[in-house]
Amino acid sequence: MDNLHVGDIVKIASYKHDGSLNRRWEENTILAVDDTHIMGMNDRTIVTSKTGQEIQTVFPALFYFDLREWFNVIYNMLPHQAFFYCNISSPAKITDKTIQYIDYDIDFVVQPDFTYQIKDLDEYQEHQQLYQYPSEVKNHVEGAVDRLQEHIEQQKIPFQTDFIHKWTDKMKK
Repeated sequence: MDNLHVGDIVKIASYKHDGSLNRRWEENTILAVDDTHIMGMNDRTIVTSKTGQEIQTVFPALFYFDLREWFNVIYNMLPHQAFFYCNISSPAKITDKTIQYIDYDIDFVVQPDFTYQIKDLDEYQEHQQLYQYPSEVKNHVEGAVDRLQEHIEQQKIPFQTDFIHKWTDKMKK
């Protein structure tokens, strides 16, 4: 796994289908890694947008990548209410201490009671035409939407309260 180890500081880079940068998170700490999963966290990290604008995150977040899936999950720990933010994306790849993936626009916002909203379907339709997504990509994206809904509704990892508590406790240490 490109020599990633617990405690490593890595970047996360999200790209669009044409290879252009979408967003980059500068400092992220690896909490667990194996051949198929990466779990990590960030807090007050610099995020660079596609326009070059930089902002700093305000609240801590956990991130979860299953390297076999076409989605990734971020658990945002806001003081008033934490929530999951999920990206439909290509499976992540690791190169030079950077976790990289292609963002395919569709997002899920999942509340603590596991109700969710699907966002940016219009953006997906627009980019599908702009970037001419091949049918293989469209099939992966549509399958990922179904699998992510299943993960949420059946409360599969990472959508489990005990799982999140375990990792938020480790993060605090």
